[in-house]
Amino acid sequence: MKKTRELHLLETSEGLWQGISIDIIGLLPKSNNKNAIVVIIDWFTKLIRLKTTIITVSLEDIAKRPQFVSRFIENLGKTLGTKRTLSMAYHS
Repeated sequence: MKKTRELHLLETSEGLWQGISIDIIGLLPKSNNKNAIVVIIDWFTKLIRLKTTIITVSLEDIAKRPQFVSRFIENLGKTLGTKRTLSMAYHS
């Protein structure tokens, strides 16, 4: 039997930059020595910040190391004093 998970809405933010979403778009064709875009969205105002960046590992390398990435993001959140909430971008 397939387990199903109930989807929950993310908490709403009560102020500017109190709740954010972060994503990376890439690998993209290089432009000005950059090959990716970091997307940061403020939940309160829906304001979007875009920052070009460089990804120095391949997508295959990233796929091989998802646990490392997960631990890195978790530790980054602890260092910054932030709370991590996961969401599902696509679901059926």
